[in-house]
Amino acid sequence: MAEERYAMCFGCGQDNRIGLKLKFDWNGDWLATTFTPEEVHQGYPGVCHGGIVATVLDEVMAQVLFTRGIPAVTAKLEVRYSHAVPAGRPTVYRARLVRDVRRLYEIEAEALSPTGKPYATAKASYLPISKEDIKNFNDQG
Repeated sequence: MAEERYAMCFGCGQDNRIGLKLKFDWNGDWLATTFTPEEVHQGYPGVCHGGIVATVLDEVMAQVLFTRGIPAVTAKLEVRYSHAVPAGRPTVYRARLVRDVRRLYEIEAEALSPTGKPYATAKASYLPISKEDIKNFNDQG
């Protein structure tokens, strides 16, 4: 199963001891996850590191494709931060497919407080990869 194959993924892998262990649910056109950054995810004291925020945004966007059975890799990622994401408080991350143009998928996402205050937005392009590509990644060991 897909969950077993990606058990060590830093974003969604449930067996990765230092991973984020994200889980996702569809709400209409949006795929969402809630992540509460802990002390180990800080940049400034009390603030989630921007790289962690970007990672969760990237993961929720990639999952829009994975949940449709489309393995893909990030081709381009752009994040715009509007407010600091507080550590120790839940943040809702959600993403949706914007365009499917030839061999490129465009997806948008946002990080929101539980009351809907925007912390960050993101746009990304994803390149689908074949089962052969995945096998080659796994064989490089």
